[in-house]
Amino acid sequence: MSDIFDLLIEKLDRTGLPYEIIEHDEITNVDDGVALLNLSEENILKTIGFLANRSFVFVVLQGRKRIDYKKLTQILEIKRESLKMLKVDIIETELGYQLGGLSPIHTDNRINVLMDVNILKVNEVFCGIGVRNKTLRMTPKNLILASEA
Repeated sequence: MSDIFDLLIEKLDRTGLPYEIIEHDEITNVDDGVALLNLSEENILKTIGFLANRSFVFVVLQGRKRIDYKKLTQILEIKRESLKMLKVDIIETELGYQLGGLSPIHTDNRINVLMDVNILKVNEVFCGIGVRNKTLRMTPKNLILASEA
């Protein structure tokens, strides 16, 4: 499953934007990230994957913030029943990410990324990069550019 990590790093390198990869024990949720990386939850981003009609949507939020489904479906111009959280087999088999390693960075043109604008209020953010034992560190502005959010 490290193929996705290599592809995402290649994409980041092509952007020329500065970033850092932090290696650590596996992280599967925000609480793990706060504890293991000794960070504030506002600096940790989680990526949640959805199938919206026939497109993939990755929603990126800070820490423990929750998705406003009404707002999300309005933005996507779909009904709530057309929005389905991605199942493990799609995340791992079809898209190639480890569960817990979803990233706003992607190489699949079927993926659209939406980010909470509040991430711009912090100086740096930490998020998944395809695998559970590595974390991407970037400025929010550069992450938005690299992810085409």
